[in-house]
Amino acid sequence: MSAMAYCARTMLPLLFSLTAGSWCVEAQLRSDSTLPPRVTVLPVVGSAPETGFQYGATVLRLYRLGPAVDTRVSQQQVYAIYTAHSQARAFVQLDRWSLGNEWRVRARGEYQRFPLPFYGIGDAAPWSAEEWYTSSGPSAQLLVQRRIASALFVGGGARVNDVRIRDIEPGRALGTGTVLGAQGGTVAQLQGFVARDTRDHILAARQGQLVQLTATLAGGAIGSDYDFGRFALDARQFWSPGQGEHVIAAQLLLEGTSGRAPFDQLVQVGSDTALRGYTRGRYRDRQGANAQVEYRSPYVRRVGLVAFAGAGMVAPSLRRFDQAKMFPSVGVGLRALLVPAQRASIRIDYGRGRGSSGLYVALNEAF
Repeated sequence: MSAMAYCARTMLPLLFSLTAGSWCVEAQLRSDSTLPPRVTVLPVVGSAPETGFQYGATVLRLYRLGPAVDTRVSQQQVYAIYTAHSQARAFVQLDRWSLGNEWRVRARGEYQRFPLPFYGIGDAAPWSAEEWYTSSGPSAQLLVQRRIASALFVGGGARVNDVRIRDIEPGRALGTGTVLGAQGGTVAQLQGFVARDTRDHILAARQGQLVQLTATLAGGAIGSDYDFGRFALDARQFWSPGQGEHVIAAQLLLEGTSGRAPFDQLVQVGSDTALRGYTRGRYRDRQGANAQVEYRSPYVRRVGLVAFAGAGMVAPSLRRFDQAKMFPSVGVGLRALLVPAQRASIRIDYGRGRGSSGLYVALNEAF
């Protein structure tokens, strides 16, 4: 049985249970403009090349602090999964929007134990260099955002990761001591950003734009074992041709690091949200660029279709981008609508890259 057929047979019964479990949330969202708290327990299913099948559960508490037309829905979430590759992840998260979206506060505490592959640094890293290691430890993040104009936001935050690297394969690259970060350590970061956000919805925009510029700094002065900076420009555009529910979505993501960044903080090609079809971290380096475009069909009986294509690259410096390899990505997918009032969905995507492919099952749109 193929991986896609196995996943489809496993996921479809759970998709129906997820959809049924979401009806109470949908009814509450439609019937009450101020949305009093509502707690829902849902199974979590997923898939990615580096994890295999994922399973677990999540508890969601949704509420709104103002009229539906003005204020976005806040949520509290508890989430835990286990994977076919003996990986485990759990987090507790708060995402709170104030009346009229003037303030947003996000807080998250997480623990994970993940065996992951490493192929080396640079776009020439061969498949034969694959080695596995286990990254484990807690992390915490706090983000505060303030609206200063109708669609303009500024914000800042902090993140701390305490990483332990275990189960390194003897004689391979991570075991030589030449790869920065292979010994683990603490990464403490301060972050600031400015964003213009005109999207009509956070989870599944049909119209509007998001342009966000983010700068992150890690250093010994704030308790980090590594001193480095990271910069990112995330630009997204959404169109609904003909004023219907057909959606075309596009994203450009530019990222770069400076200083002594550990290998797991470098820019990567491959994930479940960008360049689907490549294992997470298949290629990594100090600078990177990803672009993707996606077509999303209208839903028929809570089921929709998507098609996507993209390309990305990594390089050791900006000057070397003209010599960097281009990694293409194409794919198709299904969407199962969970809560129509909030456009919450499950996505099942199959992506192909250069010499690799991947099946992804996750919550909500990729971007």
